[in-house]
Amino acid sequence: MPRILIDVTRLLYRRVTGTLPTGIDRVSLAYIGHYPGARAVLSLGPFSAILSEGDSREVLDRLPRDERVLALAARVVAKAFLWRWLAPAAPGDVLLNTGHTGLENRHYATMLRRCGARLVVVVHDLIPISHPQFSRPREQARHRVRMCVVASRAAAVIVNSQDTAGALRDFARSEGIALGALHVALLGPGLPRHPTGPRPLDEPYFLVLGTLERRKNHALLLDVWARWGAGAPRLVVIGQPGAMSDAITRRLGASPALRARVLHLERCSDVELCTWMHHANALLLPSFAEGFGLPLLEAVSRTVPAIASDLQVFREVAGPVPDYLDPRDRDGWERLLHRYALADGPERRAQIERARRYSPPDWQRHFRVVDGVIESMREPRP
Repeated sequence: MPRILIDVTRLLYRRVTGTLPTGIDRVSLAYIGHYPGARAVLSLGPFSAILSEGDSREVLDRLPRDERVLALAARVVAKAFLWRWLAPAAPGDVLLNTGHTGLENRHYATMLRRCGARLVVVVHDLIPISHPQFSRPREQARHRVRMCVVASRAAAVIVNSQDTAGALRDFARSEGIALGALHVALLGPGLPRHPTGPRPLDEPYFLVLGTLERRKNHALLLDVWARWGAGAPRLVVIGQPGAMSDAITRRLGASPALRARVLHLERCSDVELCTWMHHANALLLPSFAEGFGLPLLEAVSRTVPAIASDLQVFREVAGPVPDYLDPRDRDGWERLLHRYALADGPERRAQIERARRYSPPDWQRHFRVVDGVIESMREPRP
């Protein structure tokens, strides 16, 4: 197999700032775990540098841990960009970008590509382009540049679903770019399999997992809980504030009734997260748009019931297992949540049985596709 280079810029930055991993980060960590002998790459604007073998080993070993790496980051960044010629790219190298970071620069990895490295990109979604109303003001333009770089510069593109593949094909067609072959590889669960602890709450609760942002549609659930009143089960919201989340946090802070029934946790370890998910009456995903939906896959893989928006990508990930609803149907969500509030209700029991019969996507199948793509790029022997 060709030598693997993995761009770790996003992961290193998020470790330095103490930001908890998102779904994209968990995918990047899975790639690090699958390619333990890879060399790490850092990118800044048009400049990209390969870390030395020793620095790569240290970075790739420490990134999966939940710890700050400020001193390590300062050292490797200085070495990478002051002495980058010590670790040049070579013809046949494969550069993996698994987090979109850096692709907003049209000259991304130019030096590495000039040395013969070929770019392989994992595309997670086109939501800033297809649903700009849910993104920060300048994010649509930035993401258009990213996807133009992907469509025109990547030697191969891995997409996480047929839904994302269709969106990327439509985008390339609209930009007049001849897009090469796409390789669809559904993701595997991103949450490690930790033993679960005792119930974190004595009373029944529903779980919402993911960054707080408008497209996740937390507002619908807050509407349901406001109408449900004092007898409602708890709603546990786990997620860091994200794009346009101020309205959600303000509403929680302004309503004593919601504060009494809604528990918001900004930070949660993987061990704690496994426990919260295991004991939940159901995981709730009322999103307007998603690129994949790792929390849904986590639930299905653990036979935890889920109630999700009726999105094509969710059906691609979880098949017939969850109960699906229109994300605008507040009354429908309210009726179904009342039924799922019964721990032994018929709808909940039926879904658990469907989950037991379902074979969800996994990393083994994902990397079978990716390994095949990379192996096909091997330089022919002279």
